[in-house]
Amino acid sequence: MYVDKTAFFARPRRFGKSLTCSTLKAIFENKKDLFKGLAIETLPWEWKEYPVVHLDMSAGNFSAGKERLISLINGCLDSHAKKYGVSLPDDFIPGKFKELLKALSQAKAKSP
Repeated sequence: MYVDKTAFFARPRRFGKSLTCSTLKAIFENKKDLFKGLAIETLPWEWKEYPVVHLDMSAGNFSAGKERLISLINGCLDSHAKKYGVSLPDDFIPGKFKELLKALSQAKAKSP
């Protein structure tokens, strides 16, 4: 549960990193109904949907080594590419990430 006590978005040190990410994701996905009665509802924010790339690392068991991390990141990037209809020909993670962000930025610029 997020308690909105201020006119700005804040997170106590060493607490709520996942909640912060989820809150930002909901804001950029235009889920305004989740923020009824909170300070952000009254702020000058243009509520519209943006593409969100969320890399969820909570499902990963990284004791298996770096290969598991690489596999998880690749899977996340491929899943987002599929969701937004983007082709990622590069197999190298930095290249895939760059291609995904570039394609989403161009698609967003074309939309009304």
